[in-house]
Amino acid sequence: MENLLKNIEDLREQVLKTWRLLDIDGQENMMRDLKNEMNKPDFWKDQKKAVEIGKKYEELNSEVIRWKELKREITELEELVAV
Repeated sequence: MENLLKNIEDLREQVLKTWRLLDIDGQENMMRDLKNEMNKPDFWKDQKKAVEIGKKYEELNSEVIRWKELKREITELEELVAV
């Protein structure tokens, strides 16, 4: 069991290292900025730009969700093994 927990801890470290490398926190900040832009009253004035911003937001959101889910699953796995 200890070996399994050690492997999970190593996995967590690798995920956190990659999280920082991909700057997931920065991506979340960018998402907030894009969301603020999307909430402006004149957002749809330039439809081409609006569509690009919407696509970028969705791409970032998808990426951030995947990484948050991975972190959550590792935490759950650690809790299961620790029992």
